[in-house]
Amino acid sequence: MLKLLTIPMRNILGTFHADEKAQDAFEYLLVVGGVSVAIVVLIAAGAPSLATLVIDWVTDQINGITTP
Repeated sequence: MLKLLTIPMRNILGTFHADEKAQDAFEYLLVVGGVSVAIVVLIAAGAPSLATLVIDWVTDQINGITTP
């Protein structure tokens, strides 16, 4: 009888343990997304010349990759 109860409990506990890894990854994703949004908002609202500088730098980098 005890074995009948321990097997389902191991399955349930194993599921919770696996879900924690996914939860950690999702939390990191939310943090990175929040920081990215904050950076974009600061660049766009705080310093238009800085936004232009960043856009120019990015386009130069992309052109450097595509141009042989």
